[in-house]
Amino acid sequence: MSGGGVRIAVLGAMHVEVDGGAVPIGGGIAQALVARLALAAGRRLSTAQLVADLWQDAPENAATTLRVYLSRLRSGPLGPALLGGRTGYALVGAEVDLLRFHEAVAKARAAEDRIAHDVLLAALTTWDEPLTDLAEFPFAEPERQRATDARRAALQRLGDSAVALGTPGDAIGPLTSGARAHPLDEALAGALARALAAAGRTTEALEVLDEQGAAFAAAGLAMPERIPELRQSILRAATSVAVPEAAAVERHGIPVPLTPFIGRDRELAEMEHVRGEQRLITIAGPGGAGKTRLAIESARRATRTIDAEQWLVDLTGVAREEGVLRAVAETVGAGDATLDAVIARVSRAPGLVILDNAEHLIPAVRVLVLDLLGRAAGLGIVVTSREPLGVPGEFVLRVTGLGEEAETLFRQRVTEVRGGSEPSASEGPAIERLCRLVDGLPLALELAAARADVLSIDELDATLRDDEAEEEAAGADAARGRHRSLASTLRWSAGLLSPAEHDVFVQLSGFAGSFTIEAAETVCTAQPGHSVRAAVVALARKSLVAVEQTDLGARRYRLLESAREFARPLRDTDELAGWYRRHRDYFARLAEDLAPRVRTHDAPAAHDAFDSAAPDLQLAHETAVAAGDRETALRISAAQAWHWFKRGLLVQGRAAIEAALALPGDAAPAVEAAAFGGLVNLAYQSGDAEAAFGFVSAGIDRAQAAGDHATLSSLLAYAAYGHSLLRDPGTAQQLADQAAQLSVAAPDWVRSEVLMSRGQMLRALGRPAEALESLGRARALAASTGHAWAQTSSEYVTGKVLIDVRRPRDAIRILHNGARTALRGGDPTGALALLNLLGGAAARVERHREGAMLFGGVDEIGLRYGYNPVAAEGEDAQRHRDLTAAGLTTDAYAEAYTAGRSLDFDGMMRLAASLDR
Repeated sequence: MSGGGVRIAVLGAMHVEVDGGAVPIGGGIAQALVARLALAAGRRLSTAQLVADLWQDAPENAATTLRVYLSRLRSGPLGPALLGGRTGYALVGAEVDLLRFHEAVAKARAAEDRIAHDVLLAALTTWDEPLTDLAEFPFAEPERQRATDARRAALQRLGDSAVALGTPGDAIGPLTSGARAHPLDEALAGALARALAAAGRTTEALEVLDEQGAAFAAAGLAMPERIPELRQSILRAATSVAVPEAAAVERHGIPVPLTPFIGRDRELAEMEHVRGEQRLITIAGPGGAGKTRLAIESARRATRTIDAEQWLVDLTGVAREEGVLRAVAETVGAGDATLDAVIARVSRAPGLVILDNAEHLIPAVRVLVLDLLGRAAGLGIVVTSREPLGVPGEFVLRVTGLGEEAETLFRQRVTEVRGGSEPSASEGPAIERLCRLVDGLPLALELAAARADVLSIDELDATLRDDEAEEEAAGADAARGRHRSLASTLRWSAGLLSPAEHDVFVQLSGFAGSFTIEAAETVCTAQPGHSVRAAVVALARKSLVAVEQTDLGARRYRLLESAREFARPLRDTDELAGWYRRHRDYFARLAEDLAPRVRTHDAPAAHDAFDSAAPDLQLAHETAVAAGDRETALRISAAQAWHWFKRGLLVQGRAAIEAALALPGDAAPAVEAAAFGGLVNLAYQSGDAEAAFGFVSAGIDRAQAAGDHATLSSLLAYAAYGHSLLRDPGTAQQLADQAAQLSVAAPDWVRSEVLMSRGQMLRALGRPAEALESLGRARALAASTGHAWAQTSSEYVTGKVLIDVRRPRDAIRILHNGARTALRGGDPTGALALLNLLGGAAARVERHREGAMLFGGVDEIGLRYGYNPVAAEGEDAQRHRDLTAAGLTTDAYAEAYTAGRSLDFDGMMRLAASLDR
């Protein structure tokens, strides 16, 4: 066994592998011993040192006990890597994840920004709390503190490099996580604030600094001078529009690359040039040529002058042509899966849609692209496909294998696989031959390099040549050229897998999108004596599985599309039914686990998880419907209702729940109650109040049958509001009282919704003082639990009540705060509603021009989100606009309204802040 065959993970739960197989390491002391030796990086540690590191109060026989453990370890798979003698003990040749993390941080410290950025992004995706199951041992706490300090340094350097490179969004997710973990770390808060400001999110940047100032005050500490200084600096930059526009690109679903981008300089330059002249680019080439990575790299280098927003639509999991429009609608957050809704969402500002892996859907993609380009001014489209679309105005950028850059890429990956050891000069000829053999295809190079820890370059070259020779001898004529090069390399790489790894590899091809280790372990099965986790890790190291990072830094895995195509036909048809059953059961549980979190401070991470799992949640729902599994289909769809509402997917969400309800059979009353509860909000917010209150009644019946007091109290509160609109005060009050009584033992987010609905009811009944009291309690409770929608809804209704009772200045303050909260919570339509009402309040303090500007901004941005305040609020909204117009001449109103249409959210928030002074 070579030293390179030992891999030890101490980030998170401890895990040991030898030659790709998991090695169990006894109990706590044995694990701690291995971890301590691993972290010594090959240095010998004396018996006395090890005893002091492993026991708080060492027993008399500690040295003897230590030798017993060492003897057992040396007789097992780790034996060849364990050295011992009079000078102490050492573990040599092991790859340790925490040591590699420290090396990356050290490398980035003095590196130029681009290298530091790439190195740290890759390193931080591997981060987990170290030694979590060994914290009781004396050596652990110093190592944990050292690791934490290294992570904090890495986050700060990442923030600096991302801002310098004009890609601050890359650092916001990791920095947010770090700042939450260390609320008194001034440097982390400052780095996060600078990144947010550079991304054009000035309001959030200021809030980060304000929150840290509050944290220092709560801890009884003096606020560092640098906090107010940085705050003033950000304010000055925002006022003078000094924040670079290049930093403000808003990206959706475009992953953060985890490895440096090598080569393709000519193609990148060509794409940059062409994007300034033509609106449709198709990157065409064989599988494994790096088309997706090129599209992502080009998008991430684009500036605000090119794109205000960017979306990546992965078409891999779309099986039928009619699913293309739906996939695009869900990705861009259109209000409905219709062409009109998609066009409204992607118009009004420069933007980019990437349609990735389109080759199996060419006819549908061709039609959609022509429609989008014909009606969405300012929109650019990049398609990746193995063949062009063949439409007018299409610029085709053909990519094949890398030229001279192939050797650079291969050498880089070999160096990484060998733990930093570069290929020797004598291996040069073999590297040159191998790169030619696989036609320079990046994926084929990655697959070959992944084996360089166990095979020499000469052996890699010879084995690949033998494999191709066998194919030719067998008459494999159909696969020619570069396609054959990749297919041959995939077959070769898969052929070197152990039976256990190969089995998991084939099963992973069933996932529709990216997946977590937990999902793989739950849905896939492992051969006796093996683990799915170890197989996934091994497949990632062998480049058959890609590791991704979401916008908020969550780590996920994905079978590469070429690898998926290779593996999927190998699936055992006898096992498919069981696999899909486990798949939909897992994703039903996942959705139910995430559902409550979207109403808490953890909402951003929960929505991020929902977004990442969307392809498989859809697959699970479809297979549940196809199997007639009514209860599972309801669980999957009902749990996503709030997420769909927040993402603006009202029509799609309602259709999914109603499709599940239409299935014959029974479901638990609690499941049906949750389904009807989800339908209430989706229907009401889409303007179908009549259906919404019908769903309220059905939900109340099911919740009563289930004894589900939380759902029942929320639905009763909705019903109370409905009866108040019907001028039925007696019934409304009775229902509201029942809801309040039942919600006493419910979670805080439920109580905040009940109090908010009660406030709406009291306003409708003409009882403003009681309404304000209930809404104030709702707002405070929602803020404490992180239920952003209940908080902003309470502030919205509070603003209405304050305007009713002629307290417009108080209304402005509340509505300004509410809009800020809505934007932070990722609720643009909520922010628009609050800003529109704020415009009405402005007229009541004689700020008619500002009110007209807000109306213009709301109407223009509302087109992107399917939000029309007059249609949503009717006479109430029109009354505010009429009052504003009455305070200005016709020309002055038109001028102010037109000026407002040029504002973005940040501009409208600055305008709101000027009113709130």
